[in-house]
Amino acid sequence: MTMAPTPPELAEDIVRAVGRHVRFDLRPVRAAVVARLAEPDHEDIWPRAERLAGEAIDEEWAAELLEECERALAEAHEGFLVRAARCLEAAEKLESDGLESWIAGTIRHRLAFDASWETLTEQGGPKIEHVWLPDEDGEEGDRVAGAKSRAKPRRRP
Repeated sequence: MTMAPTPPELAEDIVRAVGRHVRFDLRPVRAAVVARLAEPDHEDIWPRAERLAGEAIDEEWAAELLEECERALAEAHEGFLVRAARCLEAAEKLESDGLESWIAGTIRHRLAFDASWETLTEQGGPKIEHVWLPDEDGEEGDRVAGAKSRAKPRRRP
């Protein structure tokens, strides 16, 4: 096998982009794997199943794989060109609109989500001491005290 491009993140981006466009019917491959798994073996099941699937593709569907990769690469290439143009447009908006640009707002939202997720899911992270539940009309409602779990408190009927 030839070497993938470096850095590895570039190879991952290409594989994801191409993989989105590959249309490959896996039903016959799965059937071949099931048939071959019936043969006794002492190899771990997951690596063996993956190896058997790869062998089945190599033996029966190599030409189809090449055709799909060629077509999907062309579509991925076109997608990268469109994304490159959109990056330039986003850079223009960032320059003109600053923090009000869609890219800055979206990245801010993503960073805030990541930070809050990591904070609240860490073991020993903050516990909810008091929660204010809104009334039906959205106004401040009941206070739930001492909620020590991370589960959402239920509204009283």
